Amino acid sequence: MLSLMGDQSKNVSFYWSLYGHFYKNGVLNILSMILTNLIFLLLVAAGGMMLGALFALLNRRQQRAILVGIPLVLIVIFTIIGRMVSEKVITWERIDNFIRFVMGDTGPMGHLNPVVPSIIMLVLMLACLAISRWLNVRLRLKRGE
Repeated sequence: MLSLMGDQSKNVSFYWSLYGHFYKNGVLNILSMILTNLIFLLLVAAGGMMLGALFALLNRRQQRAILVGIPLVLIVIFTIIGRMVSEKVITWERIDNFIRFVMGDTGPMGHLNPVVPSIIMLVLMLACLAISRWLNVRLRLKRGE
């Protein structure tokens, strides 16, 4: 934080290089960075709670199957998408536009808007918390409490 206050012309962090100059005000930029990082950390915590609640419902064999199966399924999905792009079934333009939207691209303004990813992270966090709550209710029913 202290390194950001000295010289704001340098991109000293990943967040600062993408979103650090959006508001044209150093204080607002730093507050935005703190808020976005806090939301990201809360999203990671909510995702961990959701995964913990999911794995609590499963036995060891099912947990191992999920831990091995999900990365394999993701590799297959990315391979299929890569082949579809290389064979021009789908274009990079749609994927690129989606990634730009999620990142908060403002187009001609030149800097990314930190509000868009913050709202997306808040929605994902609320979804993770709702799923976690639902799974914890199922866990209590499974235990007979």
